[in-house]
Amino acid sequence: MEKLDVFYQAKLIPFPEVQASFNGEEPRRGKILCPFHPESTASFQIYHDGYKCFGCQAAGDNIDFVARLAGVKPYRAANMIAERFGLSTNKPLSKKKLQQINKVKQKRTISQQYHKLEHRAFLNLIEFRDTIDYIVQLIGLDDLPDTVIDNVHELPQVEEYLRVLSIGSTEERLRLLRTGVIRKWARI
Repeated sequence: MEKLDVFYQAKLIPFPEVQASFNGEEPRRGKILCPFHPESTASFQIYHDGYKCFGCQAAGDNIDFVARLAGVKPYRAANMIAERFGLSTNKPLSKKKLQQINKVKQKRTISQQYHKLEHRAFLNLIEFRDTIDYIVQLIGLDDLPDTVIDNVHELPQVEEYLRVLSIGSTEERLRLLRTGVIRKWARI
């Protein structure tokens, strides 16, 4: 059996559960009103392993969230999470608990890979859009080769993909990446 430190255990709990337990706001489309600044439109995005507020730029994981929300140091925040979720750092973990932790670690790894893929797709789409715009400005619409003209006609769809990746719900972003429709432009 292993002992795990309080920081490690606190970070393994899915962030939506920590947010619900400490803040209590029910997310809509993966977002809530930011608890750190006044706002009328939800800009606080909830992920499996953390958060990002697109209003005040606050971002972090479970410990960062509770520390900032409660106004305490990270060690105290980690202990608060451990207490709230019945985690013990003083005794060895059972085999069942270790299996649960490994399952959460696997989900976190998948989530991190998804976020990297999403970020790469977004940046590649922006590069594609900006390159086509630059070529059009440089050459002009009348002198463009047919292949570039075909890409110009695709720009509205690329803009829609960028919109989904930047402000779409988690389900919309996941659906876009799963269907593979953006592979042509995003090179993923």
